[in-house]
Amino acid sequence: MSNIDKRPFRADGGDISTGRLREIADNPYGDEEKCWLAKRVLALLDELEAKDKQIADLKEAFRIALSAAGIDVPAAAGKGE
Repeated sequence: MSNIDKRPFRADGGDISTGRLREIADNPYGDEEKCWLAKRVLALLDELEAKDKQIADLKEAFRIALSAAGIDVPAAAGKGE
């Protein structure tokens, strides 16, 4: 799976922040499709953040298990180096 660039972006080359997405999602008078899309993007960003945290936690648990087993792992291992 490829890395996802999580920087704010828009198709026209501008940027849009999560704060602006929340404004769009919470606007009861806004366009229904834009509101739905903003809510979906926010949900996907939340899922991505949760998965990133889970991966970091699992890596740390694995590192601790290896250390407890007496297996020495170089610090750069698993970081794409």
